[in-house]
Amino acid sequence: MTRTRRARGRLAVVCAMALAVACAAALPQDAYAAPVTNEVMLVNAKTGKCATIAGGVSTDDNVTALQFDCDDHPSRTWRISDVTGSGIHQIRNVQTNKCLTIAGGVSTANNVRTLQFQCDTDLSRRWTIRLKL
Repeated sequence: MTRTRRARGRLAVVCAMALAVACAAALPQDAYAAPVTNEVMLVNAKTGKCATIAGGVSTDDNVTALQFDCDDHPSRTWRISDVTGSGIHQIRNVQTNKCLTIAGGVSTANNVRTLQFQCDTDLSRRWTIRLKL
């Protein structure tokens, strides 16, 4: 892949995330309510694969998030909502209605798995989105 194509791909992802964040910030959201807009696909800039939940349908807690071919399956779609009004977001899977979290919820170590878990107010299920060019 050429440097230009990679740059365009990264720019497309950044623009999509910026649009999602801007839309999320414009709508007040209850911390427990699923937002009705802001649906995005989280596409890896290098692999072109989408973030999804393993198996695509389980609503169990602690199911691993991974990458998979992007298609129209709802498990490849996420809702991003600013739950505090100050740029702290929940990232909720459309298929499972569960939120992205860090395994165990407390580790600051590298290489800790990302999984789905019941959406609540725990900070391990909250994310900030930093745009980096």
